[in-house]
Amino acid sequence: MVTSSLDSIYRADGAVFTNRSGHNIVGHFGNFSKEIEVLQNNAGLLDMSYCDRLKVIGDDAIDLLNRLSTNQLDGMDIGSVRWTILTTPKGRIIDVLRVARMEDHLIIGASPERIRNIIDWIDFYTFGEDVELVDVSQNTVEFSLIGPTAPLVLAKFVTGGKVFANDTCDTVQIAETSIAVIRSDMKGYPRINVICQSNVAINVRQSLFEAGKDFCLMAVGFQAEDFLRITLGIPIYGFELDDKVDPLTAGLLGYVNFEKGCYVGQEVVTRLNTYQKIKKKLMMIQLRDEVNLGAEIYSDNTLIGEITSVASVEQGQWNSLAYVKKTYAIPGLVCTIGSESLVEARIIAECSIKV
Repeated sequence: MVTSSLDSIYRADGAVFTNRSGHNIVGHFGNFSKEIEVLQNNAGLLDMSYCDRLKVIGDDAIDLLNRLSTNQLDGMDIGSVRWTILTTPKGRIIDVLRVARMEDHLIIGASPERIRNIIDWIDFYTFGEDVELVDVSQNTVEFSLIGPTAPLVLAKFVTGGKVFANDTCDTVQIAETSIAVIRSDMKGYPRINVICQSNVAINVRQSLFEAGKDFCLMAVGFQAEDFLRITLGIPIYGFELDDKVDPLTAGLLGYVNFEKGCYVGQEVVTRLNTYQKIKKKLMMIQLRDEVNLGAEIYSDNTLIGEITSVASVEQGQWNSLAYVKKTYAIPGLVCTIGSESLVEARIIAECSIKV
């Protein structure tokens, strides 16, 4: 089990830990409902270090990634952020990547425990290009400021009060420490990631709380962040995404550019879009009771889908994400979960990330 370099501090703060992709991470700090409230109204600070980080150096870095992934990366300005997807030749998802273009390198944010697959995939298609891949997951810490007042916290944290617009990044100096700041909102919901070396993480965390004391900044765990992303309908690897799912079925149309040149898997992805060949859609479903991941969804005794994520909203109500057969992916459709327990459910909306 992989642990955080800040575990002792989190334990002292009353953290309750949970497992996420082989990592022992903070589930919550003892008051889950308060953490959700803070994310919705103020700002929360989450340790995202369990996610993988890759530093890419070299003159051909952008060009190579552009030829391997779904979005248009050529022409990215220094200081910009873009999301893209690595796909297999069959158009299935290897991982969704957050690409931040710094002055002399790229910082790629990836899903937990996917770094080896990503490096191997890029290496396989590298033929003499000037590209160096450096796994920095173990020697860096990544904090995430999430919530409406997150930009205000950051402005006070950064010397000179620099304002970061959505999908921008930069390297800043805090007390002679070099820190990467990457803003990429969750469907319009402010989210700013701060990446630093592990040996200064305690000081950086303290500085963030100092900057956030006037904005009710509060430490939050994975479960509150998971509640927010399910409520917003955002899929993640290991739950909604894997190498059996294509970007269109997962509602990730906004991470695919259909005008760019060739990339691995392009033919399949383009065909799925042109001929509307997807067989199911990712939908948000409201439940009357808690259910297990993988629970089957029925409509008039017909199996129509499967639950992939669940989050409690309030007493007697849960939100979930689920893949549903396209012909039944209709907002308002009443269905049941399980063939015996018959938990009542209602399809709310299609999950999609658009340009």
